[in-house]
Amino acid sequence: MAPPPKKGTPQNRKPQRGQEVVQVFEPAELVRLYDESVALAWWQRDALPDASQVLAREPFTWTAEVTPSGEELAPLEPLVASAAVLERVKELLELHAALFEAELIGVRVALTQKPLCPSLHLNKQHCRLISTLAGPGTQWVTGPLYAAHDKAVVEQLPSGAAAWFKGLAWPGVQPIPHRSPPGEARRLVLSLDLL
Repeated sequence: MAPPPKKGTPQNRKPQRGQEVVQVFEPAELVRLYDESVALAWWQRDALPDASQVLAREPFTWTAEVTPSGEELAPLEPLVASAAVLERVKELLELHAALFEAELIGVRVALTQKPLCPSLHLNKQHCRLISTLAGPGTQWVTGPLYAAHDKAVVEQLPSGAAAWFKGLAWPGVQPIPHRSPPGEARRLVLSLDLL
């Protein structure tokens, strides 16, 4: 008898119909989000060169409505004190806006040492980008939310990955239940929503 699967990095498992999880290797491949079978697409990014210094800063949560140019990100600069963080946020903001031809994006950047969303849940939005810029990545399970329990196989995104989670507002999708990882490890988390 084979041993039970363990928690680990994302794998190509056989999820419920319409819950395919795909890793992309360049931005052009993100068009896979428009496949009916895909519920989550993720793209691995390099670790931030100053991640440890950023994680040592005072915890904060910053939210704003931002245009694709990113001009409204200026107040974030003193909070993160990192050109690398600002560059990554701008890059993902521009990409998210281009994917959905959006003119305004809801941006949240949080430096925290407690889970922002400790319970498995589904996004109500059309499609949310979540990227743990530093620290442990977001976790998810496949299958319906009501079937997620302690014995479910928990997958975890690598630190630095950008992940597009389709939500309940995307017609015909079976969203992926996901959560912040448990524990008190510090995390710098970016989320982008279409407005």
